[in-house]
Amino acid sequence: MRQRTGLTRWMTALSCAVVGGALMVSSVGASDARHTTYLTFSGPFQLPGVTLPAGTYIFERVDATMDAGVIHVLSRNRSAVYGMMRTYHVQRPADGSRLVFWETRPDTAPAVRAWYPGGGRSGHQFIYSGAQARQLASGAPD
Repeated sequence: MRQRTGLTRWMTALSCAVVGGALMVSSVGASDARHTTYLTFSGPFQLPGVTLPAGTYIFERVDATMDAGVIHVLSRNRSAVYGMMRTYHVQRPADGSRLVFWETRPDTAPAVRAWYPGGGRSGHQFIYSGAQARQLASGAPD
């Protein structure tokens, strides 16, 4: 793996800030055993295997007894399930983020990398397929 130069690191940080500013996400909802969270996206976004339009979605754990496991992503009124996605346990970033995104090209919908429910110290990093993860990591076209 090659080392990034200072300029490359700075550009990466700037890209993340731009993506974060371009896709406004707000959250509402109490944290419960399933860590149910309502997230509102101002533009389209990606999750493993799906791109969703702007709107409000429910993110919650399927099994309240697991640290990570499977996350449901549902419509606001629970009438549609957009995915049951596998995740693994990760620590919350020091900045207290609710969501972390992959770096993507400007013409690509931002991809959610990890979700951190409630005020806890940990969260759930989504597991993307090999092809989708490589595409996100390289910034290559679909």
